[in-house]
Formats: sequence, C-alpha cells, structure tokens
Amino acid sequence: MRLFVPLLAVLATAGIAAAPGANAAGGVLFADGVVYENPVGCVEVGDGSDVEIRNRTDGVAHLYESPDCSGDVVVLPPNDGAYFAVRSVRVRD
Repeated sequence: MRLFVPLLAVLATAGIAAAPGANAAGGVLFADGVVYENPVGCVEVGDGSDVEIRNRTDGVAHLYESPDCSGDVVVLPPNDGAYFAVRSVRVRD
C-alpha cells in the first residue's frame, strides 16, 4: 500500500503534464518566415496586412483577422499556403 499511493500520485501528475500537448498540431506553421513548431492554441502572426502562411502541420489552420482567434475565419488545409490579411492562427487536428 505504501508504494501504491506515491505511484498513483506520479501517474496522475504525468497525465496532467501530458494533457496540454494533446491539442498541439504536429508539424510546422510558417508565417512570414517565422517558424512555429507544433503550434498550440492561438498564435499571433501579423498586424492585419498580407502575411505568407504555409501550413505544414497535420491539422487544419484557421486564419483570423483579429488578434485573439475570433470572428471571421479562413481555413487552410495541411500542406497548403498563400498570402492572407491575417493577425492570428489556430491549428486544429
């Protein structure tokens, strides 16, 4: 029983530590030459002017005109790229 409780605590901590990575897209997102490896959450990438976005992740990139990944969205599939007037990106797998 003495071994069981510490082991349970270690396993619970490991599960909590691994949870944020579960939402990460595997691969790389390029925004005007800046590289975002395994992007997680909302990433600010521009000032609203045209930005070259290349999605080399395994998820769909959602491009937004707002800095907080809200409002109108343009969808960019994996392994695609173009220029967009964009301020933020969220990649979803």
